[in-house]
Amino acid sequence: MVNKSLSILYSCILVFFVCGHLEAINSRPLVIILLGAPASGKGTQAAFLKEKLQIPALSTGELLRENRNNKTKLGLEAEQYIDKGQLVPDEMILGMLFERLNEKDTQKGYILDGFPRTLGQAEAYSAKVGSSVELLVINIDAPDSLLFERIKGRAQKEQRSDDTPAILEERLKNYRLQTAPLVEYYRSQHLLYQINGAEDAAKISSQIMAIIQDKQRALASSSP
Repeated sequence: MVNKSLSILYSCILVFFVCGHLEAINSRPLVIILLGAPASGKGTQAAFLKEKLQIPALSTGELLRENRNNKTKLGLEAEQYIDKGQLVPDEMILGMLFERLNEKDTQKGYILDGFPRTLGQAEAYSAKVGSSVELLVINIDAPDSLLFERIKGRAQKEQRSDDTPAILEERLKNYRLQTAPLVEYYRSQHLLYQINGAEDAAKISSQIMAIIQDKQRALASSSP
């Protein structure tokens, strides 16, 4: 209990430092990409960062839902693929994302939750934003046994039909084929930070905030 309280206190101190300096020392938006397998805790950390840093958290799932609900051109086109059980093409996902990034609330930075999903998306995103953002990539890594345990508990608690061992196995297979290569892609660019996803959520949050603080210090020291 004491360790957990200290972890929360440490996180609060880091939040105060980072939020107080996010705009002051960073002339370019800070973009945080959260990578990780299904049930690794990306969504939990995205929600935490959104609240503490006061920047939007964007996910492809939410972008698709918003565009479909608003019946945008891209949303209607994507719906044709979804209704057939097919994957929405990268160019449509990227189009929705780049349109969303034109909105005012992304000017100080934003969080990408589960995007990019493929190497093609990562390369297209990098080509678009270039050096206009400060990129920080966090990979939340957890063993498969823990992922299955979390999925089982979530399915029982929330009675979700899409959270079953069989579906998770298929999602993990797709993740290893499509998304896992992104770890090496960002590591080769010296942008990747590894986080142990087996830790509790509060400790992971503290570790991520510490990484962001180090990033801000590096930006401050390099500023003229």
